[in-house]
Amino acid sequence: MEDYFSRYKFMGDYRLRKAFSHHFKKEKDYTLVPVPISEKRLQERGFNQVLGFIDHLHFAPLLEKEEGLSQHTLSRNKRLQNKNTFTLKAKVKLPKKVLLVDDVYTTGRTLQHAIAVLKEAGVQDVKSFSLCR
Repeated sequence: MEDYFSRYKFMGDYRLRKAFSHHFKKEKDYTLVPVPISEKRLQERGFNQVLGFIDHLHFAPLLEKEEGLSQHTLSRNKRLQNKNTFTLKAKVKLPKKVLLVDDVYTTGRTLQHAIAVLKEAGVQDVKSFSLCR
């Protein structure tokens, strides 16, 4: 998986998104919400790796991400201390139930931050799905 993500995310082999896209499915009564990447990261990479996995499904991009330190360059302790860089997009209609989608679960801090923003905004139930841990 390390080689896969290296090629997919960091070398930009976008065709690899299809290798695991069948693992990402809509869950009844839940709205799929992808974990976003910052504008700077999007410009550098050219794509959001999570959106690549779910582009065949209906999803709601409710969150935005401010520029911050790249998670893959940080130690576990630094990741856990990292500030929340997620915000809710303006004027979005919030669903009651969200299935938050990410690519890799390392410390869980990314999902914790995103879930906190969604819950604070009024989402009642948040589940998460990550392709890899």
